[in-house]
Amino acid sequence: MLQTFLHQDELRGTGMPIKMKVCNVADYNESLKKRGKVFHLFHEATNVWFDKKVRKRTKSKFIYSDRLIQILAVFRYLFKYPYRQLEGLLEDFVDHQQANLPIPDFTTLCRRMKKLSLTIEDHREVNQAKNRGLVDVIIDSTGINIYHTGGGHSKENGYFRRYKHHDQVRKMHVALDPESKDVLSMEMSSGSTADSTMAPILLAGIDSSISGVYADGAYDRIKVRQACLDRQAKQIIPPKKNAVIRKAKKREAPNLWDERNAAIEIIRSQNNYDEGRKTWKESQSYGKRSLVEAFFSRFKTIFGFHFMSRNERARQSELAVKVQLLNSYNRFGAAVFKKAV
Repeated sequence: MLQTFLHQDELRGTGMPIKMKVCNVADYNESLKKRGKVFHLFHEATNVWFDKKVRKRTKSKFIYSDRLIQILAVFRYLFKYPYRQLEGLLEDFVDHQQANLPIPDFTTLCRRMKKLSLTIEDHREVNQAKNRGLVDVIIDSTGINIYHTGGGHSKENGYFRRYKHHDQVRKMHVALDPESKDVLSMEMSSGSTADSTMAPILLAGIDSSISGVYADGAYDRIKVRQACLDRQAKQIIPPKKNAVIRKAKKREAPNLWDERNAAIEIIRSQNNYDEGRKTWKESQSYGKRSLVEAFFSRFKTIFGFHFMSRNERARQSELAVKVQLLNSYNRFGAAVFKKAV
């Protein structure tokens, strides 16, 4: 397996693409096969069919458990099933298992999936999550259409997509752990919401102590740097091109701008801005930020560029289900790359 990755210099037209190859092909193939083994969830569903707290009918309707609805949501978003087809799939499973279980109709599934309240679980290994130890996080966002327009979000086809306005796009904001590749925190916002506005909310949703925050230049804002300072996290955020040395004001923390000023000095110490920015990135291992772009690529490759849900609350639940599914994939293993000779 050979894959080509573009180095930062390649993007500027001054370098050559770096060819990488997978060096654990057998293990990686097995991990990909395991990701397809999802029908065991149906057998789990038979054990969690009803809410244990309610074992009777209420107004002639059965009370199905949240876990059952969550399992059905996985099948809906993974296989892109409409609600009626999902109901038919469930009926077929119950018939084959000869199980005496009532089937939630499509209206029940639609109503319950709108009300799903999910939080991103910490799936890190025991040694990683012990005492919720220090973690680095990478923060970024991506846009997702509320309509099925296809084609993606590239600038080339942006002019030909029918729905491309802010009110027809939602943003998914994530905080990714570069070591485990898990999303530790996720939020949804409107298409016009500034990325920097959601950063403090993402950091507040992480229980672990944070050692460093990686983000692009859009997060070079006082509210983001203050949130990092509050969490005692290192700020790996590039300053703007025209950035100047700043001193803390009376109401600001004395060391609020220290890391930003240090970055500016490193960039200015080189011959030009591009060379200085490259030097700063190398000193901060800023290349880790590409992992969040890889996550967005995987997310849209599997689930597409649009929502299936038409309700705002349901869209939030839809993103949570999809992110948790991708987090669970990390348990099966990942590809290990090295430079191709």
